Amino acid sequence: MIETGVGELTFTTSVILLTSGFLAGLLIPRIPLLVLPRFHYFQGRIEPHPLAVPVTPDLVRTLLHMRRLWLTGIPFALLPFFFGALVVLQSPSPAGFGLLLGGGWSLLTRIVPVEIAADRRGPYPLAL
Repeated sequence: MIETGVGELTFTTSVILLTSGFLAGLLIPRIPLLVLPRFHYFQGRIEPHPLAVPVTPDLVRTLLHMRRLWLTGIPFALLPFFFGALVVLQSPSPAGFGLLLGGGWSLLTRIVPVEIAADRRGPYPLAL
């Protein structure tokens, strides 16, 4: 047997590394959503809960900013995805595989639509 000087990973260590890589891959794309809404141009007055929220230009502007921030997560999701792929290609590591899974999951949640309309059955018109 050849000794490499590197200790073998136990099962619990592998699970911890996989979980931490996965959580990092999920949290890194959410950095724009965590940081940027704290700035002062996002701070607006919202009516108290039972009252209806009036549709004003400020509300529409805020919603469009939040949509743009959600889509800004795509480049941030590419970071852990490619870094995890690089780590997995160099040496099989549970942390790299977790980054690959977390970044891939974050990419899928931003690219795939949340809801597909019930009356739409394909990318073609229904009047064929």
